[in-house]
Amino acid sequence: MITLRNIIVKLILGTFLIVGINSCDEGGEPDPGSTLVVEMAGDWYVKAYDESGTNALTGFSLFSTYNTSDNNNSLWLDDHESIFPLKSKVSVDLSTMTFSISDAENLFDAAGIATVTEGKVLEKATTSTGGNVVDSIAFKVTLQNDPGNIYLIGGYKRTGLLEDEH
Repeated sequence: MITLRNIIVKLILGTFLIVGINSCDEGGEPDPGSTLVVEMAGDWYVKAYDESGTNALTGFSLFSTYNTSDNNNSLWLDDHESIFPLKSKVSVDLSTMTFSISDAENLFDAAGIATVTEGKVLEKATTSTGGNVVDSIAFKVTLQNDPGNIYLIGGYKRTGLLEDEH
C-alpha cells in the first residue's frame, strides 16, 4: 500500500541519489601548476669536497633546493645543517640552469654570510648510487665563519628509490 510516508522516503532517497551522481567530478586531473624554478628544485644527496673536488670531506647528506615565496628567479639552498650551517637564497638563471650569490645572508649562522659561485643543475647528467640516471647539482661555497676555505658541493637528485637512499 502506498502511503504518504513511503512517498516522502522515496523522494528523499531519490534526491540524495541525484545529488550524489551530479557531484561526481568527471573533469579529469586538476592542474596544480608549478613554481618558476621547478626544474631546479628538489632533494639531493650531496658530498662536500675540498676546492679541487678530489678529496671528499663528508659522506652523502640530504640537501634541498626550493622556490622562494616570491616565486621569482631565486632559489633556497638548504643543507638542513648536516654539512655546515647553510641556508641562503641564490639568484637563478633558468636558461642555463645556473645559480650564484655574493655575500648572502646565511640563515643557519647568525653571524654568517655565504657566497655561492659556479652553481649548476645538469639534467640526467649523473648516475645515482643505485645505478639510476638522474640530475646532478654542483656549486662552490665560501662561508664568512670559515675564511679562506672554498668548498665544492656536488651530488645527485634524490630518486626516492630504496637503493639510492643514504
